[in-house]
Amino acid sequence: MAKYKIGDEVLVKAKITKCNGNGTYKSETNYSILTIGNKDIQKSPDMTAEEAWDIAKKLFAGYSNAELDDIFGKGWSFPQLMEMTPHEAKSKIKAWEAEKEIKVGDEVRLKRDPGDEYKFFITNKDGFEISGFSGFKGSVFSRRDIRLYEKTGRHIDIEGILKQIGGDE
Repeated sequence: MAKYKIGDEVLVKAKITKCNGNGTYKSETNYSILTIGNKDIQKSPDMTAEEAWDIAKKLFAGYSNAELDDIFGKGWSFPQLMEMTPHEAKSKIKAWEAEKEIKVGDEVRLKRDPGDEYKFFITNKDGFEISGFSGFKGSVFSRRDIRLYEKTGRHIDIEGILKQIGGDE
């Protein structure tokens, strides 16, 4: 006995590969998909050649193998990367970069010396300069080059604390 009958409405997951411009689309399985209004279909934004080239440069020269493992998972290979669309690669890179971005409240340490006991919490970030204080001895750090530091994984709500001190909260 058939599970569905003619006239039933069903959802089918399909990757759209071609737009015919009249409300019909082709899917990767070569089936035609008819939509009622184009509001349900979101077009992928076009990527410029410069953006695609920037992604390629990052992939081939901008990241270490360990960083590429973090971005694409252990066991990645260049042939697998070549199977991705530029949008997929860009999305993975952006997500990884957002996770690594240093923000006010993050505890940081020098990249070159992960065992350094002089970690500090960021209280101000201005372009490539960061300032903060150490929870270890209360030392103050100012105008340090952010590119030399990495997050430790600890974070405190310094912005909230500063607002309380300033009377904004």
